[in-house]
Amino acid sequence: MALPGKYTVALEKRDEQDTTELVPPTAFEVEPLNFATLPPPDREAVMAFARQTGELQRDSLATCHSQLIWPPPAVSFGSM
Repeated sequence: MALPGKYTVALEKRDEQDTTELVPPTAFEVEPLNFATLPPPDREAVMAFARQTGELQRDSLATCHSQLIWPPPAVSFGSM
């Protein structure tokens, strides 16, 4: 689920030779559905917390991915 706000989406098809645009960048807005049984006392505070946790997740994933070695080192097996 996405946080309420303004977003842009584009659709591309990639193959071995090139990238083809299928749908140009299109703006849209996500609105809250208000399905919660108890409304949050301060929607802006909830949104700020959700943004902070999203940034933390992106940063932690970037850190993990930066530790990966690509391409992986070659493995050779000696005779036994």
